[in-house]
Amino acid sequence: MWFLGAGVVTLTGRMITLGLADLKGSLGISYDQGAWIGSAFNVALMFIGPLTVYLGAMLGVRRVLLASAAIFTLVTACLPLVHSYSLMIVLLAIAGLTSGTFYPLTLTFALRNIPLRYLALTLAFYATCVEGSVNVAPSLYGFCRDYLSWKWMFWTSAVITPIMMTCVYFGIRLPRQAFGRTA
Repeated sequence: MWFLGAGVVTLTGRMITLGLADLKGSLGISYDQGAWIGSAFNVALMFIGPLTVYLGAMLGVRRVLLASAAIFTLVTACLPLVHSYSLMIVLLAIAGLTSGTFYPLTLTFALRNIPLRYLALTLAFYATCVEGSVNVAPSLYGFCRDYLSWKWMFWTSAVITPIMMTCVYFGIRLPRQAFGRTA
């Protein structure tokens, strides 16, 4: 579960970068406008990072991850269907904000729940998943572009994220209840 979060975010960002030319050509976006496509996603991704740990502590890691993953899945499923540049930028910013919770919360969960003797192995596996997503993305995008459509640069994340949501649902326990309320 914790490696899927990092992998989905990295894969999405890399697929946006790789598919930018096809996206610009399909929607008739200029060179200058195209520069904002990746930026909208990445800036939102970085913006939410510091707030994510606070939200996870306040609302619960499970709730934040499930809510943000659901919104991210919905947004990435709808992005290829958008033909308005302004709406695309807004949706990419929403996708960045929601997926920005995956990095810190999944790593925090892994580090807090893995025995100390496996800490180095956990960090190595996490880094390998991030690096693997970066290296798999060009081949995956090339396959999608050649045999499916450029739209799969977004739909791939929309297909993988529900798998992560299932892992989060079954892998992260609800906080203990105190006085009838969840902590």
